[in-house]
Amino acid sequence: MNKLITQKVTCESLKSCISFLEQYQESCLFLLGNLDSYGYKLTDHLNSGNYFSIEKDNKVVAVFCLTRRGNLLIQTDGGLDYSEYIYASVRQEPLQVKGLLGPWQAIHDFCEYLKRANLKFTVGFTSKEILYVKSVEKIEYKEKGRESVRLVNESDFESWDECMTLFQTESGLPIQGDVTQRRKLFKEKQARKHCWGYFVGNRLVSTTVLNASYKKMCQVGGVFTLKEWRRKGFSRICLQKQIQDVKDIHGFTKIILFRDIENYGAQKLYEALGFKKIGWFGIIFGDYS
Repeated sequence: MNKLITQKVTCESLKSCISFLEQYQESCLFLLGNLDSYGYKLTDHLNSGNYFSIEKDNKVVAVFCLTRRGNLLIQTDGGLDYSEYIYASVRQEPLQVKGLLGPWQAIHDFCEYLKRANLKFTVGFTSKEILYVKSVEKIEYKEKGRESVRLVNESDFESWDECMTLFQTESGLPIQGDVTQRRKLFKEKQARKHCWGYFVGNRLVSTTVLNASYKKMCQVGGVFTLKEWRRKGFSRICLQKQIQDVKDIHGFTKIILFRDIENYGAQKLYEALGFKKIGWFGIIFGDYS
């Protein structure tokens, strides 16, 4: 094997790392979005972290980052298993690995490496997700009920946080951050016009959010409807309004999202709205209960 070199991203190496990530932007929008918003060094922001690259023959073959919230974001070229090199770097960070996100094979390989090395990482949640993409050129939805969907206001935090907490609990995901941290992140997203809700009167019953973006591409997440309000088409209407606003307000031209392989209802909805399967995404969280 040719020698692999792992190093922290610097101002000098930043351009080559971005060029690498842009080749795989559909599966590394968290890495690109966080890098664009918070830079390549760890700050006080929960989504910030120190970025690292792995080079082979002076060519970037992997980029990864352990964020302050504990999520290890990984993107590789798929050529080799780089887990040993990734771990050697992140073990020096002042943060604990709590979750893994990225292309399924890279995430799966890293998790298996942790098991083989008998390291302290007990899996609490794992999901192989279908990765979808959709173009948003010249789209206009006129479905009945769209007038009940709007961008959320800062005053909607409590009802929004309730929905997101229920979404994460029902999905088996850990609740990351305390209420103060979640409020801060919500305020940030709300100010950027990245959160939508379906309201019945003043009651928020269905949600969707942009959880990452970079240049002309964005990533949809948090598609959720309260249990007692399901089977009324609210998620579909909420998504349609979001897709329209993504184009009209933000000027994005491509949307990606991912959904676990066993959620057939969600898959049917996304495919009916024109999303196409392009690959596999991985989400693994440790058990810290």
